[in-house]
Amino acid sequence: MATERKTRQVLLQKTFLGGYFYRTSDIMGRDVLRLQKSQETVNLHVLKDILMQFRNKHRIESEMLNERQIYSAIPVIVGEKYMPSQGRIYEEGYHSYLNSWSEPLLQPSKVIDPAMPRPELWQELLDRWFKKPEEAAFFESFLAFMVRKPLESADMAVVLRSAQGCGKNFLWDQVVTPMVGKTNAPTTSLKQLTGTYSADLYRSTAVLLDEMYSDNKLSADKLKSIVTGRSMRTEEKNIQAVTLRKHFKLIITSNSHKPLHIEQGDRRYWVPEYIDHKKSKEETAAFLDTFSVWLDAGGLQELRDWFELVVCEERMFRTAPDTEAKTEITARDKTADYQVELQDFLEPRKGGFVFSVTQIQADRFRFLAERDIAAVLRDMGFVEKRRLSYGRARLWEHTDLVVSKDEKAMIWSKEAENSRFR
Repeated sequence: MATERKTRQVLLQKTFLGGYFYRTSDIMGRDVLRLQKSQETVNLHVLKDILMQFRNKHRIESEMLNERQIYSAIPVIVGEKYMPSQGRIYEEGYHSYLNSWSEPLLQPSKVIDPAMPRPELWQELLDRWFKKPEEAAFFESFLAFMVRKPLESADMAVVLRSAQGCGKNFLWDQVVTPMVGKTNAPTTSLKQLTGTYSADLYRSTAVLLDEMYSDNKLSADKLKSIVTGRSMRTEEKNIQAVTLRKHFKLIITSNSHKPLHIEQGDRRYWVPEYIDHKKSKEETAAFLDTFSVWLDAGGLQELRDWFELVVCEERMFRTAPDTEAKTEITARDKTADYQVELQDFLEPRKGGFVFSVTQIQADRFRFLAERDIAAVLRDMGFVEKRRLSYGRARLWEHTDLVVSKDEKAMIWSKEAENSRFR
């Protein structure tokens, strides 16, 4: 019995050491002991003092572990990785890594009634935001997936558009962040997310891309690879670039009706209807105050428990469901339509002006590329000429152009048109 007790006490000490400390090496290649939680360096004497406190607390009577036993009980790590839902020491292959992921403090209750109803105030918030029940249900499932399954991937992003003050940031700060963990839920900008130094964002399980205002195709192309990519080559300042696995689910928010460029057939973005105030900005603020008081009084735990009952499978988020709102803001190629409009615009003016492609684009047809404008001019019988009397400009004129021998044809612009046809 004494031998078994001694064995259990030795095992208890080794388990404590393995769960509290780790070993690594410094730049000189020397062994270093560190605390797993704070990563602070400790020397062997301090470690022995901590072990002695542990022995006293648990009334361990066996002999103190010697130095060799202490070192053998402490895991050796070769680096750091971000791996949600894993322990502080994460093993991969034959190596151990320090896991930089921090488990959220808020956890579901041990016993949850499977028949519990959706919390009343949460239901009201969903009703305020979503007129369509199917949109409310999908958004709720996405949040539950974000909270409950940090290791699984979503190949789409949620795009929330609303009037100012409807509560998008409120929801992120007071609901999402405490549920996934404060260190796992950064708020970022498009520039930071698509920039070179974005490595810190890949140590998160939920990212809020706030105040999105870019209907630029180039920006959209950069964002697309981030939304669907499972990994990304990125870097931190003064540190060599590395390929990091993407764990985060992305929510994009904006006050704009058309915050980003979405191409036809794109399945990366889920866009519900534009969110507006139920009555007024002041009434919404009063509701959010009530919601906040409820969260602090136990509502956050109730909502966390409710999310445990919400259906959320990885397959649901491989592609974004189509919505009417998304169709409304999807970019369509209207070049041909705009070229017809340009023809109608040029026809009555071809006998009175010479034209600059850049001037036409800047003043009237900025949605047409220069080559598309030039194609219309050419098809209508315009000829490109360079006249010294106009400087270095390359201008287009029609055979119908009528000017007297001593008169200089006017280059079309809004101002010139007003002066010619006043």
